[in-house]
Amino acid sequence: RMVRPALTKKQYKRENARFRDLANAVGAARGAKVALDRFDELARDLELDRATAARWRGRLEAALRADSDGGAGPGEALDPREALERARPDLTAAYDAAAEWTFTNGDGSDAKGFGVVAGGYRRTYAAARDEWSQLRECTSSERLHEWRKDVKYALYQTEVLRDVWKAEMRARARELKRLAGRLGDEHDWYELRRLLRAAADGDEARDLLRELERRRVALRGACLRAGGRLFADPADDHLAHLRRLWRTWRRHARGKSE
Repeated sequence: RMVRPALTKKQYKRENARFRDLANAVGAARGAKVALDRFDELARDLELDRATAARWRGRLEAALRADSDGGAGPGEALDPREALERARPDLTAAYDAAAEWTFTNGDGSDAKGFGVVAGGYRRTYAAARDEWSQLRECTSSERLHEWRKDVKYALYQTEVLRDVWKAEMRARARELKRLAGRLGDEHDWYELRRLLRAAADGDEARDLLRELERRRVALRGACLRAGGRLFADPADDHLAHLRRLWRTWRRHARGKSE
């Protein structure tokens, strides 16, 4: 995404499809493990007795298998290690393919330096900032989940560019990671609540569902406050600041090499 404007449409379409398929290959198994881990955490915090916790965990596992595509067998959809192992050859191929990417400007000339990353980085930052602005009007879990995607893209791109000024970029990456983690927690509690409601019998899960909702509400406020700091500047202002850091970094690097 960061170098998308410097790739041809054919290149981007091919690589985007590659990584999308990889994500889909491991996503269901990872989601199932997260849901079960979250339930175990909730059961400990609420001090559920062993029999009650086991009963609800069994229902949750059944709901997760029902959610999986193709009707996975016992345990199959719940083990991300197997999914990752199956994806290993494709992950290796994706890594090798990235070394062959070529970057061009709109006129067909070779793209170099900050121009390779500027357009994609700005687009990611602007999308995350716009999502944050709109969330002040509507904080549904669906919207928060979309924002989380942009926050994670911003995090990874910040990590790639950490050398432009390690102190600032590492601090920014640390805060983006914390925000992405909180948004992930909110989504995990939302998914667990959805699954438990589907498996509930009458009012049996009322206390569990109430606690899940309380946790989600608390996380939303913390996320919006963090977003206000991380995405305070307009996209063009933020990009101009990063460009200045880049130029200083490259001048210093050339001076050292000379």
